[in-house]
Amino acid sequence: MRLYSLAIQQAASADTTLLIMTIAAVLFVPVVLVSRSGGYGVFSKRINADAIDPDEGGLHPTKVRDSARPEAAIGY
Repeated sequence: MRLYSLAIQQAASADTTLLIMTIAAVLFVPVVLVSRSGGYGVFSKRINADAIDPDEGGLHPTKVRDSARPEAAIGY
């Protein structure tokens, strides 16, 4: 019976691949976080606490929409 051993150096990718993946992570993780927080900011302003009424079944459409625009322009 032969036992095999695998060291971390043997299991890791090539140094070039690790460097490229580290650079990609350093560049793209902040971009994704900023994008998600920007979307959260936009939608949290759009749907405020006054528009949500659990007794009426959730969001009230007229409180969420911009009242200056007619309904036909929104697509309803």
